[in-house]
Amino acid sequence: MPWGPHSEKTLASTLQRACYVAQRGYFRLREKAHARGRGSLTPCTWVDAQLAASPQHGHKRVFVTTVLRNSQDNHMTGLLYELDWETRKVLRAIPLALTEGAHFWNPRGANRGGRGMAVMDGTLLVGVAQRILKFDSLLNYLGAIENPNFGSLHGVAVQGDTIWATSGLHDMIVNIDRNGKCLELWRGHESQKLRRRFFLPRRVINTALDFPAERFLEDYVRYSAQELFHINALHIEDNAVYASLPRIRSVIRLDPSADGLIERIVFTDPRLSLGHDLILWENRFLINDTHRQSVRVYSRSGRLEKALDTMLVPLPRRSRIFYSGGWQRGLAHLHDSVFLVGTSPATVFELDVRNNRIGQVMQIDSDINNSVHNILVTSEL
Repeated sequence: MPWGPHSEKTLASTLQRACYVAQRGYFRLREKAHARGRGSLTPCTWVDAQLAASPQHGHKRVFVTTVLRNSQDNHMTGLLYELDWETRKVLRAIPLALTEGAHFWNPRGANRGGRGMAVMDGTLLVGVAQRILKFDSLLNYLGAIENPNFGSLHGVAVQGDTIWATSGLHDMIVNIDRNGKCLELWRGHESQKLRRRFFLPRRVINTALDFPAERFLEDYVRYSAQELFHINALHIEDNAVYASLPRIRSVIRLDPSADGLIERIVFTDPRLSLGHDLILWENRFLINDTHRQSVRVYSRSGRLEKALDTMLVPLPRRSRIFYSGGWQRGLAHLHDSVFLVGTSPATVFELDVRNNRIGQVMQIDSDINNSVHNILVTSEL
């Protein structure tokens, strides 16, 4: 075939794909090398008791969302729990059903269970795959917020009168009003900056998920595998939105401009195996390293200060879905330098990030498939 513009385009696409695959391989090699170095993790002291709060801290409510892996019950794909942290009791456990009219996509998660949470004007917002559910202070269901760009929602955050949500399936971050109207939309797959930096391939987005019914699951799995970032956490600070993009081991910042949302890379850490959750606390970023069952603490500029070993039981260093526990996910500030951390089977424990201590542990369920997704600590309800 004669050489021409089409051949150049094909060669460029092939080279870009090769660079992308090579970089992913580099990340995995760094990850394995780091995993072998157990000494690189900072050990924590086990207190085995509740870590006391300063007197000025009042009563706070604790909520947890979970995903039930392998569930075949469309009415029980995960749960919304309210915990009494003082007495280690479950106050409420509300089943979360499959989104009405949606396919039961796959055994791992997909359209199942509860995701990120936030509070807006006395209403509890609970993300599920394609909607944000609303509950009042008594946990009565009030309805749902929908947007056509929602797909595999993870992080949910409130900024003034607006709601931010990560649409992981479509590599998007969506800003909506309380009725679901889209106000701003960051399309990650269109970012030339990230594509050049990480050699990302092109991607065609299908927010309607209008795959043929006879091969829906096959096409959905293929589409899901094309995710570039798996955007799964948000943190709002002033007018800036920070987001975790674990597939490129990075945290980015979005700033508003006349031309829309402008992204910049805050930091990249090739040693971060699978990051979940993102909190900016006392000028430091905290991220759950899910695979290594540790919490990583970074400076504002992205320098790793320490990685706290939070493995509760002696399991393989790299946790796996389905056949072992330790799928560490869920991170929320409780008081002082103490945070609540989630793991599986559904368990929540205290972590003092300043003093490297693990305090009270509360196991919610012994089912290995019941995995914590998000934790919310609030005094606004």
